[in-house]
Amino acid sequence: MDLHTPRFTTRQVANLAGFSPSTLRNWTGVMFGVQPGDSVRAGEKGEATRFNLRMVYQAAIARRLIEAGVDREVAFGAGARFAHTAHGDRYPGQLFARGATVLVYVPGVGDGADSVRLVNTPNLRTIELGDLFFGGTGGCVAVLVNTVVLEINERIEATIPK
Repeated sequence: MDLHTPRFTTRQVANLAGFSPSTLRNWTGVMFGVQPGDSVRAGEKGEATRFNLRMVYQAAIARRLIEAGVDREVAFGAGARFAHTAHGDRYPGQLFARGATVLVYVPGVGDGADSVRLVNTPNLRTIELGDLFFGGTGGCVAVLVNTVVLEINERIEATIPK
């Protein structure tokens, strides 16, 4: 699927990610931290703002984190780590080529800032969280990004015309 072309309306992003459209619409400007090319703002009256697939993934990851008790701004920022940041041989918005892609969030790590890591692991039993973070304040949350991407792609295939 095309990760870069803005083609999803706010309502579609909300439905795909599991938010109500009004909630996501209220959060859009602040939460997404929109990058150039990620969205096309509504031009003429009646046109909808459009978002790319990376932003759909970001919203879906954020929803999982919010449901686990993570602050919404932090959750959208963590989702942006997957959607908008390259990591080794992984391009923004793409899974690692082999193994599982796991986003791990731990509050209060390092200089007091929350910490997010993208982890590539051959299987989920091999994640050693103690090796990733030291001194966190608890409440570690891990999101299996492979599952999020699969669910979103299946919803797109089932509900959005090409």
